[in-house]
Amino acid sequence: MMYPFLKLNDGTMIVYSNIQEDANKGFMLIRAERWNDAHDDFDTLEFTLPNCEIQLSQGFTPPERKFLVQRVKKFEKLLFQWAKEDQESNSYKQL
Repeated sequence: MMYPFLKLNDGTMIVYSNIQEDANKGFMLIRAERWNDAHDDFDTLEFTLPNCEIQLSQGFTPPERKFLVQRVKKFEKLLFQWAKEDQESNSYKQL
């Protein structure tokens, strides 16, 4: 599940996923999207936290990618805290 995090002035929307496990290490997926009229499609950037490994990049320039990753990285602790709280509240709803 993806949760809204931030909407930038240019319309870029950033969302984050639940915490996922890989080799007993927690990580989350971050996705940034904005509409691009020139391409009639979304520009998309998808990367993981905490290692900032880019999974998908389409339409964002290298400086824009760097800006987005750096911006989100500043909120890493908070995002992991929110994701944990979101997962806990969703598990209570399923009971």
